[in-house]
Amino acid sequence: MAVVSGVVRPIGLNDDRDFNADNAGRDTIRYRIPVGAAVALPLQVDATLYYQSIRPTFIDGLHGEHEWVHEFQTIARLNPPPAEVMAELNFEVQ
Repeated sequence: MAVVSGVVRPIGLNDDRDFNADNAGRDTIRYRIPVGAAVALPLQVDATLYYQSIRPTFIDGLHGEHEWVHEFQTIARLNPPPAEVMAELNFEVQ
């Protein structure tokens, strides 16, 4: 795995200490969802992680008069980049 230069790095990570720790390409994300006292347990949680190589908003936001810009946008609209399922997780909260 290539080591990322100090010049090219993500910004805005704030206190995310394990983002790409040891350059391993991983991160831990925690979601805290408040549940009111009126909610009856158990709760079923279904989570799906998707990956999309190019966001549609990126394609729509491209500007320029070069023919390649228009060609890329046309190709992407005719063959939209799929949102691929990377992982799924289902569990019950007691």
